[in-house]
Parts: sequence; structure tokens; C-alpha cells
Amino acid sequence: MVGKKKVNQTILFNSKIAVYFAQIEKIVQSKSKTDDQTESLRHYSEKLMHFVLTSEKSCRDVMNQNVKGIDVYFQTLQVCNDSQVLNNVVVTLDHLTQNSQRAKDTISAGVLSHVLSAIHRSYVVGTASTVFLVNSHQFLARLAVKEKRFALRARANNCLGITLSLLRQFQHSDIHNQQVVLDVIKLYTSSGVNCQHLGRLGAVSTIMRFLQPFSRNIKHLMRMRTCLDILGNLTSVRANVVRAVRHKIVPLLLGIHVDIHQADIRNKNVILRKKLLTLLKQVVLFSIGKKAFHDANGLNILFHTFKESISQVETEGEEDEDVEEYPEDESNVFFSLPEDNAYDEEEFDKAKSDLSTVLPEKEPDDVLPSVVVPNRENLEKYSKFAQEFTSTILLPDFSHQLTSVASVPASYTGRSSLPSMSSLSLLEQHYQSTKSDSILSKGRRDRRRSGGQQRSRTRTKLGLELSITSLENASPQNSSNSSNENKMPNTIPSPFDAVHRYTALASQIKSVHAFRKVAIPDAYGFDIDACSSSSPLAPECSITTQRIRQCDDLERVMSPQSLISSLVYDLDECVSNDGISRKEQMDFSEKVPTLRFASMFECGNLRKAIQIRETEYDLVLNPDVNCNHHMQWFYFEVSRMVAGVTYRFNVINCEKVNSQFNFGMRPVMYSTHELMKGTGIGWTRCASDITYYRNQYIRNPSCMCGKRGSCYYTLSFTINFPYDEDIVYLAYHFPFTYTMLLVHLEKLKKVAEANFVYFQNQTLCETLAGNECPLITITAAQDPSLSTEENAKLIAERQVIFLTSRVHPGESNASWVMWGALNFLVSENARTHRERFVFKIIPMLNPDGVINGNNRCSLAAVDLNRCWQSPVQKLQPTIFHAKSLIQYLCLIGKKPLVFCDFHGHSRKKNIFLYGCNASQSWSREDRGRANKDTTFRMLPRLLATNAPGFCSTSCNYAVEKMKESTARVVVWRECSINCSYTLETTFSGFDYGPYKHNHIGVRELSEMGEKFCDSLIKLRLTSDTTSMEDTTASEDSPVNFVCTGKSEDTSEEFDVDTD
Repeated sequence: MVGKKKVNQTILFNSKIAVYFAQIEKIVQSKSKTDDQTESLRHYSEKLMHFVLTSEKSCRDVMNQNVKGIDVYFQTLQVCNDSQVLNNVVVTLDHLTQNSQRAKDTISAGVLSHVLSAIHRSYVVGTASTVFLVNSHQFLARLAVKEKRFALRARANNCLGITLSLLRQFQHSDIHNQQVVLDVIKLYTSSGVNCQHLGRLGAVSTIMRFLQPFSRNIKHLMRMRTCLDILGNLTSVRANVVRAVRHKIVPLLLGIHVDIHQADIRNKNVILRKKLLTLLKQVVLFSIGKKAFHDANGLNILFHTFKESISQVETEGEEDEDVEEYPEDESNVFFSLPEDNAYDEEEFDKAKSDLSTVLPEKEPDDVLPSVVVPNRENLEKYSKFAQEFTSTILLPDFSHQLTSVASVPASYTGRSSLPSMSSLSLLEQHYQSTKSDSILSKGRRDRRRSGGQQRSRTRTKLGLELSITSLENASPQNSSNSSNENKMPNTIPSPFDAVHRYTALASQIKSVHAFRKVAIPDAYGFDIDACSSSSPLAPECSITTQRIRQCDDLERVMSPQSLISSLVYDLDECVSNDGISRKEQMDFSEKVPTLRFASMFECGNLRKAIQIRETEYDLVLNPDVNCNHHMQWFYFEVSRMVAGVTYRFNVINCEKVNSQFNFGMRPVMYSTHELMKGTGIGWTRCASDITYYRNQYIRNPSCMCGKRGSCYYTLSFTINFPYDEDIVYLAYHFPFTYTMLLVHLEKLKKVAEANFVYFQNQTLCETLAGNECPLITITAAQDPSLSTEENAKLIAERQVIFLTSRVHPGESNASWVMWGALNFLVSENARTHRERFVFKIIPMLNPDGVINGNNRCSLAAVDLNRCWQSPVQKLQPTIFHAKSLIQYLCLIGKKPLVFCDFHGHSRKKNIFLYGCNASQSWSREDRGRANKDTTFRMLPRLLATNAPGFCSTSCNYAVEKMKESTARVVVWRECSINCSYTLETTFSGFDYGPYKHNHIGVRELSEMGEKFCDSLIKLRLTSDTTSMEDTTASEDSPVNFVCTGKSEDTSEEFDVDTD
């Protein structure tokens, strides 16, 4: 009975609705309406509204299903001017559209345009009541957020001024009505044209009246947020900013900010603060706003509130800072590139004629570019780099040389012994007779005097004998009140055996500007075991610490008169003044002497040092040669310090948004005093209070491809030097220079001869500056007991391992990994490795960048690891010849088994690999050819077992489009080398494994190189290598590996099918 009764009520209700809608439609369609008809409209529309407000959900559903009734309502909104009827219709529609799907359908039918039209028409006629206007705006505020063109429709119906005048009526009335109208105005201001119209109508001053002092009332907070959003949109137009400033918006916002700071002790209104500061920042971006901000003492107000809030809680609100464009954006040295380096089509094709290719056309986003097929005849010239595979050329027999190198140890570990303290060498006498300010040769000075003071802008060969920094100046003769323990000894130890050779080789390298000295750590070396991971990572830097440093920067801007701001080192001046800075020629009588800086040595990078306070210095790094960016690597000398004094150094032009310095990383320091004592400590992690944060300097838009607003970052740290008058070297990471490589290769040659190792050091090519790029070949020498044919057959069966390193000059950790790999390969422990493989090694792909202290680029101002796809011989010679050599090896059937490029990673911890997996490629062609071959995961598994510092969870095998021109991807794609990797080593430390929470050291880096090569012996190629000619026609069959041995640390056997 109950169900039947409900059905009867629904039928009755439906019939009534149909009658009411029929009557309304009849009246609306009549041309002239009498008062009685208008009264009937009010009656029927009110009845329908009553049904909707009081009936059950089923009754409202009946109304929604009545499509004809909704159309009748739309007709009523179009023609009716009676305020009560319009109000009834709007209220009814508001309740009927509570359902999201019904709301979308109603919007698509054009209800918003009908309501806006009704508002304008009734307002013009003068029949619009306040109740109707409020209800209609409430309806618009709820539905208009789903209509993208609402702002345009409102302007087309001339409703902007109506809504604004309605808001003025509610200035002293109910806050609910104010919020409704403000919500609609906020939607209006989403259009820039509407902002201009509203500005001319006085919207700025009207909205500012509702920005009352801060109150904890939730309704007031909502109103204030909406007003700030509206003003934020309005002030995107400059004319509105002018209007706002004239109406004192800056003092108003600053006053509200102070009120919030004082009242909101628990920081519950961070969002409101952020909106207010964002609006203030937007106003200050214009010159008139900036002037008003300074007149209102805004910087002091924000500074004090900011300083107080730092000690209370860590928030994310950004403070308004004065920013200034940093003046030094380009490198102070310039290298003249080859004259015919233009990139027009004719010259580009000519430079790449050896590869018989042209510039590729633009391909679709997920389609691979065409692969260049090398010319066989052009690759034949690389046969001289693969003589061991030629049947007519045999490996040399070193047996006759063993007696002449008997004094060389049988195994070379790479660790240098400490200097003897007993006697002085000829080089020491040279040091004692040489002053640090007269190192440049007289011939060099005469040439500069005759040539004028204009800075040389071409490459310079160091045709002079470089010398180590004079240690005579390190004697603290003027520091009589210093303790004997903190003084430098008057005598120095005899240098290492390699110092003479190091100096001779350093004098032959070619750099952009002449070097003044040889850095002591590079020539004298250090104990590798002392540079271990025993140094724990520093505590992570908190946001509060960063804000304190930003607060100090703000205080500098506010009180520049309290700063010294004295330029104490200027590389520009040194380059143009025979390497001498005016500051170095001055006598100091300060209580705390001014520090002396130097960076005119190989791999050094420091452009300016500015003394800010007595013990605080701002440091400016030099960009890469011919560049205006890539500032990260630093390496410089500091002297004239006082023991026990805390010095602060601020590197103020760093580029990266974040750094491992915020997560425990410390810079490295080398003390000459420790060297003289014979402790062998060498490079150590140093500094405390390390912070990396955004500073007040903005970058030149030319450095950011026209993008404005990017800021520099500051690396700030403090050091308490343990010795007076010490000579200290500070660096981003353990330096490894080009000359160190040359000396190391000479030592390895002797060790290889003693261990009966085939070690060939060839010059792959010359760099742009004329430096040689070494190519090392290591394998087992011929067996005297076998015949020539048998030796040749054994050599032909050996697989090739191709290793490269140091394509990015600032990644010195990559060179230390290569150091360990080379030491291992010539040792007795690698006998089996040499018998199975031929190692082709390019230990330094970017010698010019390393020599000149670059961070990432070559002298051509390009990242060489983005040039492998189409290298140009004249501009990227090392990459061009390295790629051609790999292609030649593939051509003669000796495709490398493994290719690996050693790199350093500045944003992650641990050591890991990047590989190439076709199923994870950006290209649909790669994904279509993907198979179940997972041999590329084999080497990472072995390293995870053998190398304690290796983290397999950090490995990544994705092939990204942005990495298409890297060595890893190009070698994998064009040469079909499945095991193509990039080995990434951290600059910081470890958060995994036995070295967890410790810094990485030279010992760990060299250990990684040794373990990498050691893991290769556990792989064996089961299928023959396909020649490159075959790979151009079709893809190689999957290369399968099996493990031929077990790890020394575990008994687990590896299965090639295990992922």
C-alpha cells in the first residue's frame, strides 16, 4: 500500500509540474503581459520553487527529467524583467543543478549566458532587486568555475560594472553577501581584458577597502584570501599597479603582514602570508612599486619579521629580496676557434665528409633519426690503433727488458711513498731561489710589454719552466707570537721522484692563458689510503640554516656601509698584469691579515675573491672558456691565514638549484704544512656550517636563453685552519690534472714492462689547443714459448673492452676511477684479464677542459657528451676519432664486448650504472624491437656483489630522448653494443652498503675502477661478434653471457635468465 501511495503521489506531482510549466510557457510567449499575467508568473514560479525546496529527491528528479520545463525556464530568463520571477527561476535552477552531471548539462545548454543577460536587463530597466542579484551571483559563483569562457561572457553582457556596484553596496553589510560577490569578481579577473575594464571602473580601490586588519575569524580570513587573489590578478596589468600604488597598497600590505606576524604565533595562516607576499612581490616588480616599497621602509619591515620567524618555525613563505644582476657572466678568457667552423650547410657537410653524411631532417617525436653508415675506406686509417689484431704485426716481447727494470716493483698500486726528510734536491734549491712574484719568464714579460697590455685571446703554449709555489714565503718569520707547533718548518723535504718530470711535462701543455705555478698537491701527490671514506658525512643542512644565511645576505643589502667589500684577488688583473695582482704586492698590517688567493695553475678555477668582513670572503668562479655558465668546479690556493680563526667562504655564483652540500658533502683541503711534516694526510674533507641556498643575484637573461628571473646560488662554509701561514688548497673534489695523467702513464709503462704486459700509449688525436689525447692499449704480451701463428691466434680470440673517462672536466672522480682501473690492469692480479681481453682506454676525452679548469665543456663551449651522434672533426676531434675507432673495431669483427664511459654525479650518492634497455626507450621503434635479452643487467649484478660501494638499486636503463647524443646511447644504438654503460660515481658519499654515512675517497674511487675490471672476467661471450657491415642491414642477434666464475665475496652463481 505504501509503495502504491508513493507512485500515486509522484504521478500527481508530475501532472502539477506539467500544468505549471504549460502556464508559464503560455504567458512567456504572449507578446504583451498584463499585471495579472505577471502575477500569475510569480505564482507558478514560486510554486515550482516550493516543490524543489520542500519535496523529496524523487520529486526533484522528476523536475530534472522534464527537459521541456528547463527550456521554459531559459525562455523566462530571456524575456522576463520581473525581479521576483527571475529570482524564483534562479533559486530553482540553483537547487536542481546540485548534481555535478546535471550542472554540466545545464552549463552546456547556456544557462550562464541566460542568467548574465537577465542580470543586465533587469538592472538597466531598474527592476533588479538585491535579493535577485545576490542569488544570481551565488548561482554564478558555484557554476562558473566549470565554464572556461565565463569571463568573456560576463564582459559581453556588460555585467562587470553591475557586480562591482553591488559589491560597493555591501561594504558595510553581511560578510556572506560580500564573499559571494567577491567570488564572482575573482572569476571575472581571470581575463586580462576584464582586469583592464575593472581597473578603469575603480575595482582596485574598491577591493582594497575590504583588506581590513588581520582577524582570526574564519569568514574574514576567507574574504582576505579572495581579495588578495583578485588584487593579484588585477596587478598583472601595469595600469592597475599604478592605481594600486596611488591608493597606498604597499603600506597597506606591509601593515597587514606585520599584523599577521604578531597575531599568528603558531603559523596557522601560512597560505595567507604567501598570498600577501606574492602580491607584494608582483607590485614591487614594477619601478613605481619598488619606489613605494623603499619609501615605506619595506625591506626593513620584511627583514625583521623574517629574522624573528626563523627562530620560531620552518616555513615555506618566500621573502621579498632586493635582487641585482650579477655583472660577471662571461669567462675572462677566450679561445679562438678554427676560422672555418661556421655551421652553414656547406661547411658542415665538408667537416663531416669522412662519415659521408648530411644534416638529418627533423623526425617525429617518437621516430629515431637515421643511422649514419661510416665509409669503410675512411675508417681504414684507424688500423694503426688496432695493430694487435693484424696478423702481420706481433705484440712486442719484453723479456729482453726485464733486467733493465729490475728496480721497478712487480706490482704497482698507485700509492706514492712519502718524501724523504733527509736531504734537499736540486729542485728545492730552485724553490729557495725563486720568489712567488717573479715566476714568469723574462721573455714572456718582454713579449707582453712589446705587445701592449691587451689580453691575449688565443691559445698560449707554456714555453717556460713552471715551478712549484715558493715555500720560502710560508715561513712565518713575521709571526713571532705564534706557537712553534703552528709554524711551517724552515726546511722542506726532498720532493717525490716524479716532481721534476711533472714540472717538465706541465711546462709543455697548452692552455688558453699562461699558468703562473704548479699546484703543490698535483706535483707532490699524497697517500691514497689517507683519502678514504673514514670522514663521515656532515649533518644535513636544515631550511632554517639556509634562511639564516639568506637573512645575512639581506642584511648586507640593507647595510652596505658595514662591509669591507675589498677585491683581494682578480684573475682578470692577473692575466693582464703578468700574473701579478696588485693586492699581492701590498704589505698588510691588519690584526687578522687578509688572505691571499691564487688559481693560475692547471685545473684551477677562481676568478675573484672579495673580502666582505674581516674573516669572510665572497668567491666568484670562472665560467667555462667561451661560455657564460657552468659554474661548479673550484680549485684554488689560500695562504696568510691565522690558526684558530674561523674563516667563512661564500661561492656566490653557483648555478644548480640544489647540491649535495646540503646533504652532508664537504669540500676537500690540502695542507702544505702536513706535507712538510711527512704525515701523508694529503687531501682531507674539511669545513663546517655548510649551506647551499639561493642568493640575491639574478642571472643575465643571455645565460638562460632569454629567460628572466633565474637566480644564482651560494655555497657557504667555514674553515678553522690549524696552522699559521700555511699554504692550503681548497677544491670541489679531489683534483686530477692532465699532467698527473701523463706522469701516471709513464709510471704505468715501466710497471707494464716489468710485469710482461703489452702496454701501448698512442696519441688518438690532438685537441683544439694542440694537446695530445692518449689512447692506451693493454693486453697480455706474446708467449715466447709459442709460435708466431699461435700467438696471433690467441690474440685474435680476445674480446675488446672499451673504456673512456673525463669527458666532463669537473668530474675528477671519474679520473680516479680510471686511475684504479689502469693500476689494476698492469698488475699481476690482472693476468687472466689481459689474456682474455684487449683493453682500449681513453683516460681523458676532454684534456683542454681539464687543463683550463672548465666544469663541463670543451674550448668550443659545447658539452662533448652531447656530440656523439654527429661529431664534427674540427670542433670535437676527440669524440670524432673515438667514435670512428669504435666503428673500425666493429668493421674488422672486433666489436667491443663492453663499452663504459666513466662520469661523476653531483646530485646523487653512491656508485651506479646507466645502461640501455630497448623496452624502456622513448622510441617506439626500440620498443617494437625489444626482446627478452637482459644481458645488460649482468655486469651491474656482478658489481653489486664485488664492489662494496656499488648500489644496484640506483641503476637506470631507460633510453631518454634528451640523451640520444650521449656516448652510452649512440654506441648502443649505432654499434649494437648491448653492454653500453655510463658509470656514475658520487662526489659526496654513501647512503648504502658498508661505506654508509661516509664520504667517498680516492681509495674508494680507485677500488671501484679495480672491481669494475675484475668483474669483466666473469663474463664470456658465447656468440660470435657480427661485423658492422652486417649490423647496418639488420639488428644483431642477442648477445648472451654466462658467468665463468664466482665472486670472491660469495658462493652464489649467476644465472643469465635471472633478472
